[in-house]
Amino acid sequence: MSTGGPGTWSPAIPAGQNITFHKNGKFSASENFLQGAKRFEFVDSMQVKISPVEGPSGYVVMGYELSEGDTVLQLYPLEPARCIEGCASKFVRVGTKP
Repeated sequence: MSTGGPGTWSPAIPAGQNITFHKNGKFSASENFLQGAKRFEFVDSMQVKISPVEGPSGYVVMGYELSEGDTVLQLYPLEPARCIEGCASKFVRVGTKP
């Protein structure tokens, strides 16, 4: 994960966090990344809406980028609030190297 600044990546705590986007629109996460969220829907080719989450809106819209042959996914919050300093989470597809 990167908590801002010039794109410095740090290991997530706890390590080994996983997320899964199921074909039927279900979303699941281990540990503390958007814990409790159960559904997702694509807003467009660059954004995904995940719900429910804590907060008045009940959802978060995340920008996403796939790279390295679609094996690395970066997610960053867009609404209801953005990170001013730029923050993101990076996930590597199981069975691939970062």
